[in-house]
Amino acid sequence: MGNNNTDATKNKHQKKKIIICAVIALILIVCGVVCLLVFMPSQADRAFSNFRDTVKSVIDPSANTNIKHKNIVAEISFLTKDSSRASSANPSMTIQGNNEKAYIKIYNSDKVSNESGVEATATRNGELYVKISGIGNAIENDSELSTLKQFEEIPALKSIFKDLDNKWLYFSAPEVEETFSAYGDNIVTCLAREYKNRAIIKKAEEIYNADKFLSYEEYEGSDIEPTKSGKIYEVKINSNKLSSFAKSLSETASNNIKNCVGVSSEEDNQNIFEELEPSIKEEVIPKMYVEIVDTDIVNARIISAEGDEVNIVFSYPESIDFPAVEKEKSIIELITKIMSDVGA
Repeated sequence: MGNNNTDATKNKHQKKKIIICAVIALILIVCGVVCLLVFMPSQADRAFSNFRDTVKSVIDPSANTNIKHKNIVAEISFLTKDSSRASSANPSMTIQGNNEKAYIKIYNSDKVSNESGVEATATRNGELYVKISGIGNAIENDSELSTLKQFEEIPALKSIFKDLDNKWLYFSAPEVEETFSAYGDNIVTCLAREYKNRAIIKKAEEIYNADKFLSYEEYEGSDIEPTKSGKIYEVKINSNKLSSFAKSLSETASNNIKNCVGVSSEEDNQNIFEELEPSIKEEVIPKMYVEIVDTDIVNARIISAEGDEVNIVFSYPESIDFPAVEKEKSIIELITKIMSDVGA
């Protein structure tokens, strides 16, 4: 009889323990779900974070970011308003890049068949290629360009520019460092090193993170509609913080250049970009909107106070076909030749 009571008591204690464990487990599950909902980055947060990390890996290949997308492509179109406020087409731009290479092309949408535009490719190791197409025709047929005073004063200048038409100009930071260091030219090698190391880009990120001038919130209006069934967010810019950012960045660039040049006297110890430091007013800040699908920014629309627009379509392909480039003309040799002709 006593054993039966003991067994019953044990069973009750076991059931009680099971119930307590189940309750604790349920509480932990509920708390976990709440924590995920409260503390997990929102869909928009993750989209902006993914976009930031992807772009960062393109402009600063040394950044070890854990990115969602390796490649990014941006198709950019400009739309201005003429005097009658009717829409008119303007140059378009394509930007694509990844951790190894970045490419940009600017062209007139009405003259694509004439191959009129500018292309540039930058590589991870500090190489830069630039090609200008249609410059020969422009010099001959554009009344403003063909009659430039510089062409009259330096006849060789016109032939130099014509010779550049549709050719890849080449610049290599490593080669510049090696070549000019042999001549003891520390200024050029220092500036080349600044370009190769992306020093100003890294400083820009540091300055921005200290006082961010961008914020965003879901757009409640109806004027801006999604193009891919996503959600529209308005990106807002704090003009005071943007002005502060621009000032700090120009001071950094000025200091870096002064360090390379070797300026140290108090007389010259001022910001060489002082006149370029903008005081950005609230009324000139454009309206900015982005469309987010899943955790990706797929579209951006920027509208100025005058009604001009920039429309950007983003995509994240598995691979990118970059144009083939050649070392046809050295930018350093070109600058040297132009300076020589000017001096003559």
